[in-house]
Amino acid sequence: MTANISMRLVQLVLCALLRIARPAPITTTANAMENEFIDISRSFVEKIVQEIPRTHKLCINDKSMPIDSNGDLSKWEYMIESIGIPSHPRLSSPFNVTVTYSQIWTGLQLYKGALEAVKDRLSSPEVVRDLIADMKELLDHIGLALQHHNVSPSPKPEPLTASQLDDYQVRVLTHVTLVRLLHFGQEVSRFLRTQVPSDLQE
Repeated sequence: MTANISMRLVQLVLCALLRIARPAPITTTANAMENEFIDISRSFVEKIVQEIPRTHKLCINDKSMPIDSNGDLSKWEYMIESIGIPSHPRLSSPFNVTVTYSQIWTGLQLYKGALEAVKDRLSSPEVVRDLIADMKELLDHIGLALQHHNVSPSPKPEPLTASQLDDYQVRVLTHVTLVRLLHFGQEVSRFLRTQVPSDLQE
């Protein structure tokens, strides 16, 4: 709880500073603030990516649904279409900063909505709630980035309804969502790394 409050304070301070810096010429201080802003975003993304395997293990106790590295979901293609499981937009390539931030915001909203629809049907809803909370923190942060670039977030997608799904379909929906979210997080992390000057990258 304390960590979330501290992170929120950092976000608010950064937002205020970015607003002040926006009309002025680019300075060393402004660049340092931008880098710190990106570092915080990366920390959120890395936390989410690290949480996904544990969340999957606790909620999907099915060996036919491994959360492996290749992310092959072809065997679930029919159910993905019939259930209407959402997928994130592919990040623009080469990266366009404003477009990519908008795509990140949209993808996070889609996956957060899918997890919110099924969380109470899963065996470990508390870990899903924790993951959703971290996604909400990252969404708030990406919203600040959009605001800094004078871009309005796209409308929130229609909420996914899972009330008519049976338990197996709920597991498939959760599995597909977590696999896609894992790979989406990795894409977002790669994008954020491109925003940090090479001499500051680890």
